Amino acid sequence: MPTVYRQQQVQRSRTIRFLWWCNPTRDRRRNEIVYAAAYNTAMRHYPDVRTIVIRNIHHNTMSYYGQTDPNGWHVTIRVKEAQDISGNTYKDMHGYTRDQMSSEVHWDQHWGPHHDSTGWPRDSDCNVIEDYTFTINETIWVATYEPDEEDEFYRGGHSSSFKDPTLANEDR
Repeated sequence: MPTVYRQQQVQRSRTIRFLWWCNPTRDRRRNEIVYAAAYNTAMRHYPDVRTIVIRNIHHNTMSYYGQTDPNGWHVTIRVKEAQDISGNTYKDMHGYTRDQMSSEVHWDQHWGPHHDSTGWPRDSDCNVIEDYTFTINETIWVATYEPDEEDEFYRGGHSSSFKDPTLANEDR
């Protein structure tokens, strides 16, 4: 009665709420890149993300004195997973990209959790609120039971008494 593990491709859809706490650009294509960079950043550590706040679109400066960030271009986001929503917490993240037009995140930083009262915006504080549905292709491992030829129970021919297969050739 072996258990066999196989890889299986599955698709799942999830709707993620995006809040813009900064002003989106007027260029829809550029905004789509920011959405993708924010999503890719969040998924690196928080696969159950439900809400993403976009604090800053791609920039290469640090918050203090406008100094150039030695790590380069990045988006700044805040995220909530399901447990954060009920726990009134969030996490901060920076997702570092190749340049300001890239959505591929090659490195990230994350902090938290923090309590909502320390910086989670109210909906009325945000400029744009959009719900996006993402279809995710992923490979998962699936365990399946594959009966062998002698598995009477699986074939429906089970008996009420257990038969020890090690006694099959002995007199009973």
